[in-house]
Amino acid sequence: MKERLIILGGGPGIFDRADQLDADILLIDHPLKFDSQLASKAHCTLLCDYATDETFIEAVKAIHQKTPFDAVLCLTELGLLPAATLADALGLQALPPSVVARIRNKFEMREWLAAANFPSVEAAIGTSTECVRKFAISNGYPIILKPIDGLGSIGIVRLNEPADLEKVSLPGTDFLIEECLSGREISVETFSFHGQHVILALTQKMLNHGNAGNPYVEVGHKMPADLANNEVEDVERYVASFLDLMGITDGCAHTELIITERGPRIIETHNRVGGGNIPQLVRLTTGVDLLQLSVAWPLGKCAPISRPERRQLIGAAVRFFSPEPGVVTRIVGMEKWKGTPGVVSFHFPYKVGDEIRPMVSSFDRQGFVIATGPNAAEAESICNTVMDGIEIHTIGQ
Repeated sequence: MKERLIILGGGPGIFDRADQLDADILLIDHPLKFDSQLASKAHCTLLCDYATDETFIEAVKAIHQKTPFDAVLCLTELGLLPAATLADALGLQALPPSVVARIRNKFEMREWLAAANFPSVEAAIGTSTECVRKFAISNGYPIILKPIDGLGSIGIVRLNEPADLEKVSLPGTDFLIEECLSGREISVETFSFHGQHVILALTQKMLNHGNAGNPYVEVGHKMPADLANNEVEDVERYVASFLDLMGITDGCAHTELIITERGPRIIETHNRVGGGNIPQLVRLTTGVDLLQLSVAWPLGKCAPISRPERRQLIGAAVRFFSPEPGVVTRIVGMEKWKGTPGVVSFHFPYKVGDEIRPMVSSFDRQGFVIATGPNAAEAESICNTVMDGIEIHTIGQ
């Protein structure tokens, strides 16, 4: 008998893996965002705004009573909590909604860590400029303002001095105020099996510091991260303890942190794979298919894995194109680099006449180059060589 899987939020990679496992799929997706090609592969499709309207749960429960489902899967940020709520309503094994809510709400996560005396950062809820001033008096500058449940580096603001507060427009809703961490930013890619955390990779971030719109948007990743052996050990212990404390017992997690002078410090975590081609980098450097695991584990189609040995003499990197915003007038040198040794994947979706938006969030990243090399630095160098060899001319509107 076929396993029955609910996929909330779509995703061609997840569909592909579920199709390989011959699962019947119920697709739940937003009516304005769903992929019709994926819908054609699903056994059934339910279109709704799952992020704001929970009435779809009763409809799925009615289907479940007649032909039960085996698992609910979501790797879309805004669908993570609705998926956990749905799984709980159906009585299916999944992370509890309380755990996912704690992950999604960055201040609730900070409070949870503080209550357990886990090394974290100073944080507070902000509602006004006065809240920011009070936090700065206690903690000093620079400080970070961000949405409590944000994603994609949207809405992150750094204040370096009191005068900066007069230059920003604060959100109309509550926001998070945090001390600004200084150090190298990495992410840790993990998969957990009944509370046993397997650390698969440490990813180093490349930030677009020259981007006035949002310097925190990541313009590249490389793997493995450039850390000393003792730093790797510290990070791995820290993240394993963090996942335990947060209650992440099963499935993938993408945990972002800063290596500070005080040691590793959490920025945020997500119970999904990392974005920005990170699953492909993991597969290139370790041979582990995170998407395959994400489908197979909740369906009972695989056993827990051990930590993989990193493939020797292989580093991987991705760089995202970041041309000047405006209308594309000319593209030079794009074809030259296709098939270059070390280049694994190459994608640039724009053509002359298309408009390129300012890069203010990770959703504005469109094209990329993925490369491998004998180490992460060489892979990054290949990506940079390709980027430097392409001219993308734009004109502002």
